[in-house]
Amino acid sequence: MKKTKLICLLLTAILLMTGVCGCMNLNFSERQAKLEEMKSYAENKYNMNFDVVDFTFAKDETYRNILRLTDGKIDFYVYNSANRKNSDKIYDDYSRAIISDRVVDFIKSKFNTSSYNIDVYAGILIYGDKSLSYDYAVNTDADNLLKSNKIFDAAIIVKTDKKITEIKDLIFEIYNLICSYSPEHINLEAIQTVGDTADIDKTLKCIIGTYNDDWSSYNCVKSYLKVENFGITSSDELVKEIKYN
Repeated sequence: MKKTKLICLLLTAILLMTGVCGCMNLNFSERQAKLEEMKSYAENKYNMNFDVVDFTFAKDETYRNILRLTDGKIDFYVYNSANRKNSDKIYDDYSRAIISDRVVDFIKSKFNTSSYNIDVYAGILIYGDKSLSYDYAVNTDADNLLKSNKIFDAAIIVKTDKKITEIKDLIFEIYNLICSYSPEHINLEAIQTVGDTADIDKTLKCIIGTYNDDWSSYNCVKSYLKVENFGITSSDELVKEIKYN
């Protein structure tokens, strides 16, 4: 009787394990298939090869599948609804990412930021930017992009390992440049980092308008500055609102 009971328990365990493994394999297959579908969409649309940075598979139909890709320099996202009614709709923000990258290059060239040992990041959202073509984003310089389009929302972030007060004059110059475009829709921020910054670097590399700007939640951020007043007249006034973690 004990032997029979043991055999039954073993068979039950095997069936349960088989079922669990089967579900896991099915989920993995669905996840991989969706990843490949979204990656193929981007590669076919732009006739380019992209590398996968990461992929978030939707938990259920209330979520989106989100694929992060890179062309080697620029990271961007591809989105797909998990809702069956909209599952055939895939879209991306590559043009937005290109525009953001061009603005970063523009700022870097304008102020020779490499001599200050700082990094600059940007996320630019332009009104109607869903209609902005890839060709337009690639072939229009940053100055014209900012002058010719109405900015819906934007973030310019300066990252440094120095004290923010040590580069206040540079930040003020960037501030004045921003104010010559659409200051009311552009957020200028500066963060001082220490130690391992891998996580925050990954976030900053692909802002695209929305990001977690609660800098106090990052262990690597020692101090930070958010500029919300666009009537500032000096670098000393600019850095009055520095906060420390």
